[in-house]
Parts: sequence; C-alpha cells; structure tokens
Amino acid sequence: MVRWRVTAASGGPVQEPGASHRRYACGMKYQTVAVIGTGVIGASWATCFLARGLDVVATDPAPGAEERMRAQVAAQWPGAAALGLAAGASPDRLRFVPDPRDAVRDADFVQENGPERVDFKRSLFAVLDTAARPDVVLASSSSGIPASQFQDVCRHPERVLVLGCGSVAQCVVPLL
Repeated sequence: MVRWRVTAASGGPVQEPGASHRRYACGMKYQTVAVIGTGVIGASWATCFLARGLDVVATDPAPGAEERMRAQVAAQWPGAAALGLAAGASPDRLRFVPDPRDAVRDADFVQENGPERVDFKRSLFAVLDTAARPDVVLASSSSGIPASQFQDVCRHPERVLVLGCGSVAQCVVPLL
C-alpha cells in the first residue's frame, strides 16, 4: 500500500520516503521514458512521467523545442503537484537530446507525439524500432492514424500501440 503525506516543500501530497522510483506495469520495470516530439501533447506526457518519479529523455527537431517544452512542464508542474507526486518526482529528471535514437536507446518505454502524417510516422517508427530494445513498447499519441498504418515498418510490430491523445493534459488523468 502506498502512503501519502503533504509537505510544504512539494506543495502537495508525495509518497512516503523509501518508495522505489522504479515503476512496474505488466511485470516490467520502468525507470526511463523517451518522449519523442515535445509540443503540447509531448510536454504533457513528459510532465505525467516526471510526476510519477520517472526519468524522461526528450527529443524534437524543431528550433527552440527544448525551451518551449521546459516552459510547458514548468507551467503544468503545480497541477501535477496538486494531484500528488511520486517519491523522487522532479522536473530536474528531464533531459533533452537532439537525436531520437539517443532518446530511445536506454528507454524502458517510448511515447511518440509527432505530426499526424502516415509517411512521417512510418519513417520515425522505423528509426525508433531499430534503436530501442526489442522489449520496449513504442506508443503513439496519434488521434486518427491506427498503428496498423505504420507498425509494419518495424521488426517488432507487436510492441507498437496507439494511446491516442486528448485535450486534457495527461498529468491530470488518474489512469496514467
């Protein structure tokens, strides 16, 4: 059972000390998440993962992407804190790299948030599939393109899934 307490330093509830920073889902251990594409949706996912105490390695080729994402995470952090932060949660666990291959190389989970274009997703997922470990889930935030339209370019198509996206910041969705 997870016990929560409120601290003045966090501004909201946090897990009791001594809780593991590593999260488990489906029997897998998760410590590092790669966020590919750092616009509004990608930054919201980054905030969600950081609030759960995970390390986030993000990448986006757009000029100024890192600065915009860090500003969005900072703006979303008070809301995440109000909902409760996991032990070790911090925006300081965010790292930005220029190459998506470097972002996914040591990731335990990959969350893609690129443009809604089949050709783009096909070429990006081919790169992600090659660079990520074979046991790592490659999730997409696509809202209108089914995984079947781009997973066939992967050596491990069974690990590709679409989580979809919405207008609500992911950090406020309790299921995640």
